[in-house]
Amino acid sequence: MIISFDITNFRSIRDTFEFTLEAEAGQSKPENFFEVEVAGGQKMRLLKSAVLYGPNASGKTNFIRALFNLTEFIKRSKEIRAESPIPYYEPFVFDVGSEQAPCKFSIEFLMAGEQAYVRYRYHIEFNREEVLAEELDYYPKGQKHNLFKRIVDKSASTVLHTGRLSKDLGYKEYSLFKNQLFLSQFGGDVPHELLTGVYLYFNSVEVWNALDINKIGQLREEIADELMRPENAHLLKRINKLLRIADMRINSISIRDNEDAAAVGELTTGGLRRPSRNYARRVGRISATHTLYDKGTEVGVRELPLFQESAGTNVLFALGGIVLKRLEQGGVLFFDELDNSLHPKLSKFLVRLFNNPVSNTKNAQLVVATHEVTLLDKEVFRKDQIWFCEKDKYGVTEIFSAKDFDGVRDDTPFDKWYMNGKFGGQPKIKELEFIFDND
Repeated sequence: MIISFDITNFRSIRDTFEFTLEAEAGQSKPENFFEVEVAGGQKMRLLKSAVLYGPNASGKTNFIRALFNLTEFIKRSKEIRAESPIPYYEPFVFDVGSEQAPCKFSIEFLMAGEQAYVRYRYHIEFNREEVLAEELDYYPKGQKHNLFKRIVDKSASTVLHTGRLSKDLGYKEYSLFKNQLFLSQFGGDVPHELLTGVYLYFNSVEVWNALDINKIGQLREEIADELMRPENAHLLKRINKLLRIADMRINSISIRDNEDAAAVGELTTGGLRRPSRNYARRVGRISATHTLYDKGTEVGVRELPLFQESAGTNVLFALGGIVLKRLEQGGVLFFDELDNSLHPKLSKFLVRLFNNPVSNTKNAQLVVATHEVTLLDKEVFRKDQIWFCEKDKYGVTEIFSAKDFDGVRDDTPFDKWYMNGKFGGQPKIKELEFIFDND
């Protein structure tokens, strides 16, 4: 469960921005937040969903990408060679004071403890060549305790840094390359009951861009792998229900193993044969079943490989699959451009699944960046769930919440206010004649 995420000097986000999923004190739409017991006798209220609006190139994707870069850095740190630059370093380059400055990420989150949830805070700073700061704190009894810190010897010319565990963990020290994260060591090389659990937490955070066709294809195959497992038969049933609710004219989805898929995939369709057996193995194992008719009379069913279905059907299978998986297991899911290839009603339906206590029993969290204004519904969101972003004249992204505006209540018609420009976060489009004037 994410509490907050701070970003400094990452792409268009030059100045420190704090995004929070901590709910305000108001009781409006109680189904949109959950309350958990936190170690130390405290209670915390967190939002189940949030949405970010803004014009093209305003920084929405950069916000989503910041979390992606953080989690990828943690998961893939061991793949960075000692002499290589850090591929996740992307500073704001339109200011001489920031183009060589470090990127900074800080994230606060909750993990389940023995009797209550425990609060954690992970912070890193890094430039192109090395990690300059890294530390992990937690609050096992409500008070801050350090778990580890990175030791950087400024005077030494070396490719190595030192990761030092805290007193609570025995003051152990480990050497690591300067361009790798210490936390990543506990994902493979150094098993540790507590720190490996933190690593696995970040490994479970899902970040997806619905505009990336390759990523959607990857997600589609991951969902297919999940559905091949007998214990996930109920997940397949829910995906089939979702496709029927969406009125895709699909009866059901079927998943075959690779050998069966290859055999099906090499059948001809309209005189055209599949390009290769390997290709069929990769994409032909997921099929959609349709009703077959003869002169208007139902006579059976016919299967069509999913890749031959519409883009919207493929996106819904992939995104709907990961949504249903997260609702079932809990966790955090970030989407960029959720509305891509989906009808607005479908986008809203997927968001409402997270707000509904019947469908979201594990308190999963969803954050989406979108242009779809019909999502901006007072019946769907509270004001503290709505965020906007825009760029100033220097190309710097500014991100702010609807709760920051005077006079905004939870029953405010957010969509009308937004379209009328009261929240900002809209493109400033010049008149048509500007393009065709005689310059």
